[in-house]
Amino acid sequence: MIRTRIDARRRRWPRTARLGLAALTFAFGLAALAGGDRASASEPSWDDYLDHAYVFAAADADDLRALLGRTTASVGRSLAEYHAETFPALAARRTPLSERDLRRKAIAELLLQRAGELPAGLERAVETIDALADRLDRHENRYWYRTIHAHQALSAGDADAFVDQMLALWLEVITPLEVPFETYKTLALTENGNAGFVRTLPHLYESVARLILVHSQTAALDGDIDSLGALVRILTDERVGADPNAVPVEASSKAYLDHILARLDGPESDGGSLSYTLALVAAERAHQRARKHLAEDGFSEDALAAVRDSVSGYQRAMRNANTLQGQVAIYTRALRQQGEVFATGERLGEAVEVDVPFSIDRALELYEALHAARNGEWERHGYVDQGREAYVAAMQGLWSEIQDASFNAARYYMSRRDATGRIDDEAIVHAINHYARYLHAFERYDGDPTGESLPDAATFGAYVAARGIGDGVLFFSGGDASVDQLEEAIARYGEALAYFPYDRELWATLAEALQRSGREADFLAVAKPIADRVVHSRHLDRWIEGRGVWTTALESFRTAFSNDRSLVYFGFADEGRIEELEAEFARLQQERERVDLAIATTRSQRSELYEARREAHRRAALESGETLTTTPEVATAPLSPQSETIAQLGLDLERLGSASERLEVQIEAIAHSLPVFKATLGHERLVLELAAQRDHPVHALLRRQAEESAPRAGVPASRPNETNASTETAAWRVLQSWIGGIVR
Repeated sequence: MIRTRIDARRRRWPRTARLGLAALTFAFGLAALAGGDRASASEPSWDDYLDHAYVFAAADADDLRALLGRTTASVGRSLAEYHAETFPALAARRTPLSERDLRRKAIAELLLQRAGELPAGLERAVETIDALADRLDRHENRYWYRTIHAHQALSAGDADAFVDQMLALWLEVITPLEVPFETYKTLALTENGNAGFVRTLPHLYESVARLILVHSQTAALDGDIDSLGALVRILTDERVGADPNAVPVEASSKAYLDHILARLDGPESDGGSLSYTLALVAAERAHQRARKHLAEDGFSEDALAAVRDSVSGYQRAMRNANTLQGQVAIYTRALRQQGEVFATGERLGEAVEVDVPFSIDRALELYEALHAARNGEWERHGYVDQGREAYVAAMQGLWSEIQDASFNAARYYMSRRDATGRIDDEAIVHAINHYARYLHAFERYDGDPTGESLPDAATFGAYVAARGIGDGVLFFSGGDASVDQLEEAIARYGEALAYFPYDRELWATLAEALQRSGREADFLAVAKPIADRVVHSRHLDRWIEGRGVWTTALESFRTAFSNDRSLVYFGFADEGRIEELEAEFARLQQERERVDLAIATTRSQRSELYEARREAHRRAALESGETLTTTPEVATAPLSPQSETIAQLGLDLERLGSASERLEVQIEAIAHSLPVFKATLGHERLVLELAAQRDHPVHALLRRQAEESAPRAGVPASRPNETNASTETAAWRVLQSWIGGIVR
C-alpha cells in the first residue's frame, strides 16, 4: 500500500512513509522529488501526482485504488473529477493541449481505467497519447507512449504487440537513460530536481518488471513472450532492487524477479521459456488459493473460481510447453489439484462438479516417455542443464501424483451412495478402474534394479490398489458377490498382503472372503507363503538389527508370522476377541486342573482297590492254608468285582491322560501364540503414516522386501468343489480348535 502526501512547504515529496507488501505487491511511495515547476503552488494537486505517476502506475489494481483514494482525500477531489473538469476546460480555450497536459490526460485515463472508474479509459488514453507520436524525442513521452500501448496490447491479448512495445520501451527509454543515470549517481545528483527524467530510472525498472511479470499474467496473456526473457535476466543484473534509496528492496519486485529467474533455469523449466514459466507460476498461485478455499470452505464459489483459474493457468502453460520437462511439471501440479478436488468431495460427501481436464491416462503417457529415456536419451527432454538427478526426481514425482490422484478419485467414488444408501455400482466400477489402472502400470514398471523408475512409496501404492480392487468386487451388487467375484477378491487380497503384510484388518478380510467362498480351510495355504516371506526376509532382518523406525511392531509381526496358530488368529480373531480368547485360555487351564485332579483321584482309588484286593487274597490264603504248601497255583480264580473296577479305572486313567496331553499341547501353544498375536495389536497407525508420508522410511523397506521375493498373487486356485469335503472339514475343525482353544 502507498501512503504519501505532498509537503507544499518544502515544495518536494517525501519518501514512502509506509511500505505494504502482500503477495509481491508493487506498492512503494513516491521518491523524493525536486521542487515542482508550479512554484506558486501551496496545496498538492493531481498535476503533481500525474507528473510522477511512473512511481505507482504499475501497482496492483487494489493498491492503485487505495492510493487514488488517499490522494483524493489529500487533494480534495477525485481523479475522475479532476479529469472531467480540467481537460474540457483546457480544450475550451481553443488552443492545443501542451505536451504536459496531453501526457497528464493520457495518464489519468489509464489510471482511471485500471482502477475501474472509466471503462473506456484505455482506449481514450491511447487516443490521447497518440497525439504525442511526433514528440517522442522526449524520454518521458516515449515512456508513457510505450507503456500505454503495452497496456492496450495486454487488453487485446496480443502477445506480439506487447513484446514489441516492451522491447521498444527498453531500447528507446531505458537504455538511453542508463549511462546518464550512472553519471548523475556518481556525482550524487540523482536527487537534484534538474536531473529530469533520468532520475526516474529505478522506478522505470520496477514498472518494466511489473508489466512483464505481473500484468501479463493478470491479463491472462496467452502467447509467446519468450523474447522478453532477456529483459528479465537483465533486470536481475544490478537493476531492480539495486537502488534502495529510490525503491527499498523489500518493496521492490526483486524477490519475485529472482524467483522467476530461478524457475527459468530450474528443473521444472521449459527450455528457459518465459511464457511457460509465468503461466505456470500464475497457475500455482491460483492453485494455492483454491487449496485454501477447498480446505476451509469446501466447494464454495470462491473455491470453484480459484480452481477454474488455476486450470486455465495450467492449460495456458501447457500451450506454451515445448519440452517433455515442461509438460511433466504441469501435469505433476494439475494431478495434485485433481486429487485435492476429489478428496474434498469424499470428505464432505458432496458430488464433484468441477472439472480438472488433465487425465491420468495422459500423465501415464508422459511417464512412459520419461521412462523410455532412462538409458541415455533423457537429456533431450529438457534436463540437460539440470542433470540426471532432476530427471529422476521429475519421473518419480509424476508417478507420485498419478498415485495420489488415482487413489483420491477411487476413494471418492467408493464414498458415493445411491438412494438406498448402498455404494453405487457405477461408482464402484469407476473406483476399480482407477485402482486397476494403477496396479497394471505398477506391474509394468516395477523391477528396475536401479530403483530410479518408481518412488519407494509405489510399492505401498500397489497394496492400496490391490486391496481397493478386492473391496470393490465384494461391495458390488450390494455385497452379493458371485463365486468368481469372491475368487477375484481373494486373489487381490493375497496380492495386497504380499506387498504390505502388516495390515491386520486385511488378514481378517481375506479370511472372511475365504469363508464366503467356502474355502475357509485354505486360509493357511493362502497365508503361510506370504508370512514365510516376511519371516525369512533378509532386508527385514537388517532393518530390525539396525533398529529402524517401527522396529518393535515389525519384529512382533515377524514373530507372529512364524507361528501357525498366531497366523490363524490374524484371520479369525480380532482385538474384540482377545478377552474371549483369554477367557478360553483360563478355562483350558481350569480344565487341565480338573483333569489332573481326576487323574490323581482315580489313581488313588485304583491304589486303594489294589491294596484291598491284595489284603483279601492274603487273608483267603491264610484261612485255606495255602501259605503252608509249596505247591504252585494251578488255577486262577474268577475276576472279582474289585478287579473289574480296577480295570475300568485303568481305562479311565488312559482317557484322562490323553485328555491331559491334549490340554497341555493346547495350553502351551496358546500360551506362546496369544501373547505373540497381542503384540501385533495397536500398530494400525503405521498404515496411516505410510498413506500420508511419501518419504516414510518404511516405504524403502517394503520396496526391498517386494523385490526380494518378487511377490505376485499366489493364491491357490482350488475351489470348494475341487477340494475333498472330509479333508476340508477336518482342516476347518483344526482351525476352529486353534481359534477357540479346543475341538468343538
